Amino acid sequence: MFTKDTPKEISRLFDLIEAVQQKFQDRFTINKQSRQGELSLVFKTADLVDILYLGVRYDLWTRAQNPLWFGVQSDWNEKVVNLFSEHNQGRWVPFENFRLCPVPPELTMQDEYKELIIEMLEEQLNIVDKHHVC
Repeated sequence: MFTKDTPKEISRLFDLIEAVQQKFQDRFTINKQSRQGELSLVFKTADLVDILYLGVRYDLWTRAQNPLWFGVQSDWNEKVVNLFSEHNQGRWVPFENFRLCPVPPELTMQDEYKELIIEMLEEQLNIVDKHHVC
C-alpha cells in the first residue's frame, strides 16, 4: 500500500482538498477539519445544514486501499441522507456513522485530477440544491 510515491500521493490529495475548498467557498460554508489520520471538508448550506463530506482518511486507506472518500453522516438531515443514498445507490458503504463512496483512485492519478473530482463533487452538491434542502 505505501510506496516511495506515497508522499507525492498525499501531497496531491492535500492539494485537491485546498482546490475544492477554494472552488466552492463562495457557494457553501465549508468546515475544514484536520485530525490525526484525516483531512476533511464538510459542506453546509447557507442555513448551515450539513450536506456533503469529503475526506482523506488513513483508516480507510489501510482497510480499502483508497484514501479519498465523499459522503454523508447517517445522523444528518434526513432528506440529505436519503438524496445521497438514492443517488449513489450501490456505491456507498456504511463506515462508522457515515455513508461513504470512494473516489476512484484512477481519477487522482490523472493530470487533470482536480478538475475531474471537482466536477464529480459539483454533481453531488447539485443534487441537494435541486431539491432545496435548505
